[in-house]
Amino acid sequence: MRQMLEQSHSLPKGVTTDYPVYPMRGFMLDVGHKYSSSDNAIFYLADTSEGELDP
Repeated sequence: MRQMLEQSHSLPKGVTTDYPVYPMRGFMLDVGHKYSSSDNAIFYLADTSEGELDP
């Protein structure tokens, strides 16, 4: 829907039903074995917040 809105600045009328495959999603950033910068963590958080992590 975001792509459609960016292209035409409007959305068609309709009904959308959307739900995750799993009831709970999680993400773990392991910084104990390899150092990760705060910029890297922010990138991963932004990426997951947009729902780009699908199974």
